[in-house]
Amino acid sequence: MNEYTTEVAGMVGTAMYVKIQELRRKGYKKQRAARELGIDTKTVRKYWEMTEAEYSTYLLETKERSKIMDPYRDFVLEQLRNHSEITSAIIYDHLLEISMDLRHHTGLYGCMYATFGTWKGSRLRGRSGSTAR
Repeated sequence: MNEYTTEVAGMVGTAMYVKIQELRRKGYKKQRAARELGIDTKTVRKYWEMTEAEYSTYLLETKERSKIMDPYRDFVLEQLRNHSEITSAIIYDHLLEISMDLRHHTGLYGCMYATFGTWKGSRLRGRSGSTAR
């Protein structure tokens, strides 16, 4: 990761978008721009022809989309509160027991695992921002 990227997979920050557009205006090829910026050529290709208006719309759309795990947030947080040593695998199994809809999602465990870590971290930090022991 470099100074221009964000932590969101498949999405670049505004500074990276601007840098891609600068290199495009300078006549760089996509592959050379990717190499110089230290990002994948597919990422450069995605933003290469995108106007500022299109990029702004894209940011709004990706920011507002719902996540697969959103409806289950309260359930997961309750499990974390009641069982401090519970693992993501156990919560995953519990979710499959209570929701037939989740059984049809491919890649669900990876999604749940990532969400679990985020929610568990926020539960431990609480409102003060300090980490519980």
